[in-house]
Amino acid sequence: MTYRVIGLRELERSFTKMAAATARGEARAVNRVSTSIITAQARAVTKLVNLKVGRVKDAIRLAQKATPDAPRIVVEVQRRPVGLIEFGGSWRGRKSQGATALVWRGEGRDSFGGTFIAIGRGGNRQIFERKGRKRLPIKAFYGVSVYSMFLRDDIQRVGADTWALRLPIELDRETRFALQQAGLA
Repeated sequence: MTYRVIGLRELERSFTKMAAATARGEARAVNRVSTSIITAQARAVTKLVNLKVGRVKDAIRLAQKATPDAPRIVVEVQRRPVGLIEFGGSWRGRKSQGATALVWRGEGRDSFGGTFIAIGRGGNRQIFERKGRKRLPIKAFYGVSVYSMFLRDDIQRVGADTWALRLPIELDRETRFALQQAGLA
């Protein structure tokens, strides 16, 4: 007497397909959440300092994207300082006391005596201060860096909260899609 079981091989193939599709889906979900984290943290930074969201996002890059083999991300933030002019810097001319800028939201504009706005090396506008009476040397003024803002606990908490909120949603979406791809849904 011989027994033949039909369908186990097909079931095994479907589960193998589902495992591969789930791994790819997990990587896609983590990458999608990384975009949400960067956006949420950039918006949180702009609520504290007078910078545009695009300027904050320019200082952030995703150094490592998630893959099916390694579903993790690495976000890097540039340490380069931000010129004070990008904080709404203005100067009323030679007869004014100096340039002004609004660095922290909710506070007044800061005045920097003896400073002026000019075009520096590379064609970028900056707020400068002259050292001495001669034309050179001049010193550029900078505000808080995006990196220093990302070290703050409240900005880190925004990232952790976004991760905890968005990851289950994205994983659920990708799991349903993987089941559909494997033909099990």
